[in-house]
Amino acid sequence: MAFSLEHYAERKRQFFAKAEKVIKILITKKDEETIQQINDLLGDIENGKFVLTVIGEFSKGKSTFLNSLFGKRLLPSKVTPTTALLNKIIYKEQQSIIVSVNGQDHSISEETFKKLIAPKEPNSDDREAFDAYQKQIDSLNQIDQVTIGYPLPFLSNGICIYDTPGFNDLDENRSQLTNTIIPQSDAVIFMLNARRQLSQSERSFLENRVLTQDLGKLFFVINFKDQLDSAADVERVRQEVLSHLPSKIEQPKLFFISAKYALNFRREQNGEVIKSAQWKMRNSTIVRNLEETGIPALERALGQFLEEERGYVKIFRADLQLNHWIDRMINQDIPLEMLSFHQRVADADQKQKELKLKLDHARAERERLMKSIKSNSKKELVEIKKAYQQRLEGISHTALKELEKQAGSYKEMAQAIEDKVSPLEGILSEDLLKWKGSWANDVIQKCAAHMSNELSQNYRSLASSFNVQVDSNHDLKLTDTFDSLADTVYKNIMDLAPYSALANAGKAVVKFIGFIVRKIKGADDRERLRERINDQFEKSIPKKVEYLEKSFKNMQKQLLDKITLNMEKELKKMQELFLKMLRNAEISHDRAIREINQLKEQQEELRACMEINPLSEQLEGAQNDYAGTVSDNYH
Repeated sequence: MAFSLEHYAERKRQFFAKAEKVIKILITKKDEETIQQINDLLGDIENGKFVLTVIGEFSKGKSTFLNSLFGKRLLPSKVTPTTALLNKIIYKEQQSIIVSVNGQDHSISEETFKKLIAPKEPNSDDREAFDAYQKQIDSLNQIDQVTIGYPLPFLSNGICIYDTPGFNDLDENRSQLTNTIIPQSDAVIFMLNARRQLSQSERSFLENRVLTQDLGKLFFVINFKDQLDSAADVERVRQEVLSHLPSKIEQPKLFFISAKYALNFRREQNGEVIKSAQWKMRNSTIVRNLEETGIPALERALGQFLEEERGYVKIFRADLQLNHWIDRMINQDIPLEMLSFHQRVADADQKQKELKLKLDHARAERERLMKSIKSNSKKELVEIKKAYQQRLEGISHTALKELEKQAGSYKEMAQAIEDKVSPLEGILSEDLLKWKGSWANDVIQKCAAHMSNELSQNYRSLASSFNVQVDSNHDLKLTDTFDSLADTVYKNIMDLAPYSALANAGKAVVKFIGFIVRKIKGADDRERLRERINDQFEKSIPKKVEYLEKSFKNMQKQLLDKITLNMEKELKKMQELFLKMLRNAEISHDRAIREINQLKEQQEELRACMEINPLSEQLEGAQNDYAGTVSDNYH
């Protein structure tokens, strides 16, 4: 089911009107922080920014797929894990390529870009050539991202595509690129191989890094359709993929494509003469024209989603957040304010002194907790480093063991080793994220539970100082409200995403040359391969463990700083709450009645706002028309 743009415009208008009503009420309460957060939501919707991310392991055809959208060979297809970069693709009337290095942008030509991202590997024992290659790899590692401007119509109006490095890459810097972009994405294209679909590392990445995010859409694109022999083979692969997808994905829709064929068909349409003998002798029985490549059907689904649904996803997410704030005001903030007008407080000065003592005590407890966590983390880090080193040594051993079993040319043996090792590296990369994530979640749980209990005790102790007089028809108890406040603190701390710290843990200070698949003249192939394995795996282990420790400590610092800031904000809110209660307890009876009536009116206004739902159930139904929807994201 499709939506008209007029319908979207009306939904957008309704949401802005709803937000403006909430802001007017917040202004009376001088809640500048929440007002700013709502304005940020409105700005995000108004700007219409939308991020579509292409992910997948190496050799799944991501670059060829994107080239098929361009209709030209712009992105080099023979990119190795060592030379992979993060490419951001945006709409421009004229093609442009901007390289960002340490915050500085540099415009380069298409020819320079291709040489940059796919440097020629040395093919001899020439040390000078090898050093030059290493220098170019070092330069690549300084690049933050490449921004490619291209006149693709469906990228207009603020839409961009991220082309990420393969996620089966053990290098921390490149893995973090992918793991940083996914949480920022509104939709993800997950690239698979029709011949080798859903490996263990792919399933792990899907479960632990993709489905944990609040994504609007998930497109499964299965490349190399041309390598299947018949429609029956396509259906067999479809059922195989569906059987391995997590049940959390409701009604997944798969797109079979042949990126290579689509690219060449379009190159010919653009007047380019393709000289490849393999292309001239093509004999695919299920890919005979551009439509049968599957790319046009995928483009139509992407186009419909990006042009019509992209705004709905944004508004829907924003509406969920806005409703959260409204619900908190209706059921927590306003009832508490009303209760404060029923209080009779003696010795107000003494109460303020008690408040200060309790806040000081809470801050002291917070510092004690932080020190305890840091101490325990040292022990945990030792265990993680030990496990990480053992796994790295195991990968090195596997590579050497596989070398002994192989026979044939240098390239054949190297490919067999890469096929054996690559999944292990991908799994280890995922396990590493799990270890860090598990530690972060453990810290958050401890902090949230401890501070929730600490604040609850302080709230209750201070509440006992107040003589609560509540109307008989009032169904809210003051102590229940305090427990609700403490529970909110718990939830706020739990909402801290452990992977945000991972994403910003900083760049790797050490880079490693990728596994170079090449034959070196004048040397025994097996011995040269053994030397390359030792360089790539065994000798690099100490550096990788050292980097792990640095990134872990950096993550720890960022996480604890964020938790400390969150706790301090809650303590200040607690202080403001009780000072307001003291002030309200001193006003006259008539004014108290007026204030309470005004608060009741605000409650009714907010309840009316809750009934304004910018997105109907049609949205969820429409999503399933185009791609898989992750369940629980919209409930």
